[in-house]
Amino acid sequence: LVGVAAAGGMTVPFVASNSAFANQLLATPVGPAFEKLYYVMTAAPPFSSTAAGMEKLAGEYQMAYKGQPLDSAVYSGYSTAAIVGEALKKACENKDLTREGIVNAHRSNAKFETGLGGAPMDFTQFNRPASRASYVVQPSKEARGGTKLVEEAKESELAKGYNPPAG
Repeated sequence: LVGVAAAGGMTVPFVASNSAFANQLLATPVGPAFEKLYYVMTAAPPFSSTAAGMEKLAGEYQMAYKGQPLDSAVYSGYSTAAIVGEALKKACENKDLTREGIVNAHRSNAKFETGLGGAPMDFTQFNRPASRASYVVQPSKEARGGTKLVEEAKESELAKGYNPPAG
């Protein structure tokens, strides 16, 4: 869509969520349009940020998986494993490794942080987002991981008041 719009002369900005961009697209003919017109809202800082945890994860991942893309899937996988790992540790401390015990351990975490940057997450309410803050990043061939920071994470007034339907 971004490439077709740019080819047709449209110069409007496009905004999508974190999983709607793959940095491998920067090496294609549509790459320049992404760098100029595309923004990504994400809960995670970009790999090009100076957050110590992100720099460490990027370095360790690139050493272990030479030649593989460093993208949002790496952060997502790491974060998911950290969240599950923390729940399992708490469930072990509580001596309750039943399904309910693991869920309760997870739901007891009101301020989880991955150590990679990003907003703390509150898992105590299943019917609310764990975090409402988002970074704004933009594709960049020059940036580690293919995106650069445009704006630090913020929680908008609309996000603060939004209560998603539960069901």
